[in-house]
Amino acid sequence: MNANDLRQWITDNGILNRTIQKFWSSFKDFMNDDWTENNPFALFAEDKLIVDVKEISLKLREYSKLSRNIASEVVEVRLDLYYLGTFTGYYTLSYDLYGNEVDNILEWGLAFAAINQRISLLEDLRNEFESTSVKDTLDEKSIEAIRQIIDDKLREMKECFKNEG
Repeated sequence: MNANDLRQWITDNGILNRTIQKFWSSFKDFMNDDWTENNPFALFAEDKLIVDVKEISLKLREYSKLSRNIASEVVEVRLDLYYLGTFTGYYTLSYDLYGNEVDNILEWGLAFAAINQRISLLEDLRNEFESTSVKDTLDEKSIEAIRQIIDDKLREMKECFKNEG
């Protein structure tokens, strides 16, 4: 298949629209199934997510294991994901040459992991103030003041992620 044949195949099979629709469906399923209210990504604002078609390519999968057959040939569409202008991950959807969906991947980048890690660390720190050793060292008023600072920072971080990324 040459580049012109690939372009025609993409058009004939409605690949761009199907891929973008499948991404949004997968994304919404992921949001509903895997993210909790305590997770910063539950604050994710869909209208601030930009989906960009990065590439469409014909690939030969498991080339060394399979003799040439249609099952080893796929067209892969990669969508890059940007949240508030920052690259945050990608989504790929592969199709066989008949236009059937074969596989999809939704992969989040390090920016999301870093935000999640920071929030988790602050929540762990807040919970540490329940331990006996802290209560033996600090008075209740000081512990409550520190908890309030941590809660404020958590709220600020989550709000910042929701509004600014």
